[in-house]
Amino acid sequence: FGPINLQPVGDVIKHGAQGLIGALIIEPAGATYRNLAGTANLPSGTEAKITHIDNGAPKSFKELVLLYQDGLNLYQNGTPVPDSRVSDANVEAEEVGQAAINYRTEPFWARLTHRFNTSIGPEGDYNDIVFPATFMLGAIETPVFKANAGDAVRFRVLLPTGRTRQRSFSVFGHDYYDLGLPNFGSAGSSLLAPGKAITADLIGGAKPGTWLYRDGPAHL
Repeated sequence: FGPINLQPVGDVIKHGAQGLIGALIIEPAGATYRNLAGTANLPSGTEAKITHIDNGAPKSFKELVLLYQDGLNLYQNGTPVPDSRVSDANVEAEEVGQAAINYRTEPFWARLTHRFNTSIGPEGDYNDIVFPATFMLGAIETPVFKANAGDAVRFRVLLPTGRTRQRSFSVFGHDYYDLGLPNFGSAGSSLLAPGKAITADLIGGAKPGTWLYRDGPAHL
């Protein structure tokens, strides 16, 4: 069946923003869940090797789980982090708040400020910033996943709660069928909204190299 959002119902606005979220993944019948090395069983987690029987033959895929978090009110050293307004002075209500993935966040302004001594802050204008070639190298707080070239990979992407602005999920250099349906929607970029979850089964599996997964459109 795939991914199912676990959502709070006591306070559907504040509880999700404060981290009371979860994911339930329904695997193929009879599947086993082991670590990526295949050496130990796993009761849960965000990375697993799933093995199951398909038409009488064993098959496996690497499963990678991403919980999108939206509309957060983050603090740094006890002080609220201002909303990032980029260059739009009239930000709509749907844009207010911070975001995270799997309880981890690393906004561009923080990475620029701490690693490259750029004076830009959370309320600065990013449009004139030239990002250095090494911007995505080094330690990264948000999840980094690894797979061998050719490995079957399924991303389970969930957005349990959040703002009314839709998000999306894409992986550079890779495509997947929107909602698992060929010739439907946008290949390689399904829309997400609060309460929605998708499975991104990468067509042809993982490709050699280092690739970025991201939310939203980008200039390629």
